[in-house]
Amino acid sequence: MFFSIPDFPKIIILLIIIYVIILLVLKQKRIMHKISSNNYSNLCPVCQNAPLERIKKLKKDHFINYLTFQVFNFKRYKCIKCKKSFLRWEKRFK
Repeated sequence: MFFSIPDFPKIIILLIIIYVIILLVLKQKRIMHKISSNNYSNLCPVCQNAPLERIKKLKKDHFINYLTFQVFNFKRYKCIKCKKSFLRWEKRFK
């Protein structure tokens, strides 16, 4: 092995810290954030002019929410025009 057993908990903690930092950077960069305009509060990222409507979450969406420690609070949307579905998150109200 590359590391000894006493170092294993330190490595796990370091990986978790790095993962949380990556999540926070993604949130700061607004990756997968919902796009809005003057006419619609949520636009399709592909069409850029068609609105999205909410649809029921899939099982994998719940898994992704738990995997990201529910930092993003993802919701599933479907484009009215191109019929593609997307995961998007929005800033929570305070």
